[in-house]
Amino acid sequence: MTGEILDPSLAIGDTGPRADDGVRLWFQGDEQLASTIPGLYRKQGPSFVKDLHGRFAFAIHDTHERTWLLARDSAGSLPLYYLNTHDGVRFSSRIGPLLKYLPRVELHPPALIDYLAHLWALEGKTFFSGVRLLPAGTMLTSGGEQRFFRHERRPEDRSIESWSAGIVETLSTSVSRAVAPGVAWHLSGGLDSSAVAVFAAP
Repeated sequence: MTGEILDPSLAIGDTGPRADDGVRLWFQGDEQLASTIPGLYRKQGPSFVKDLHGRFAFAIHDTHERTWLLARDSAGSLPLYYLNTHDGVRFSSRIGPLLKYLPRVELHPPALIDYLAHLWALEGKTFFSGVRLLPAGTMLTSGGEQRFFRHERRPEDRSIESWSAGIVETLSTSVSRAVAPGVAWHLSGGLDSSAVAVFAAP
């Protein structure tokens, strides 16, 4: 796992792994945080991913059920690439280590077309045939990719007051999840850092 989970409601002490879990997690970073994920998986199964807030990319191997799970946060903050091979799935936070598992390294034309048209490749495509980038808000199991989060873009007939209240509520919720008490602030003078500082103030 790499990244961080922004959810103070996760009690690390009572969700940590047990010796009989049969759950292994690949991670880089905070060990205490990484111990939370196997416990949540044990209690709720793969569906626990839907309730996570933060920036993360991780892989879980359940040796009891002989299953595995890759997941990436809803914003796609951190990369997670994978490659299906004859003996399983290979994954990495970088494309380079996966190339040696390709029978032949070939350009993936649809990704190049996307890049020339939009300056990025869409829907998990990469420049290498066979290598995919797990899309944001998606988990991967032996059954394939499954979206657990999708940004909804739909027109809404709301008043300015209603939109303003919604923005305030969203900012307040986001800051309360991400900011620990007693954090010092360096303000750039811009609107974003000033707004966060206001909502973080006790």
